[in-house]
Amino acid sequence: MVNIVQVGLGPLGVRAVEEFLERGMGRIVAVVDPAHAGRKLSECISAPAPELVISGSLSEVQDWSAI
Repeated sequence: MVNIVQVGLGPLGVRAVEEFLERGMGRIVAVVDPAHAGRKLSECISAPAPELVISGSLSEVQDWSAI
């Protein structure tokens, strides 16, 4: 299983996350986008999403060992 950090949730980033999750390609362990910081990932995409809060910068990512 692949663990990823998604950086950016513009149109391309949203589509990439949705495809990744819908295809069961792995696990998203963190999402970074200053425009959506503090929101839940599930509020920003249409696919079922893990309970992640979007960080505003890479320095806010808490668990680098999960990647």
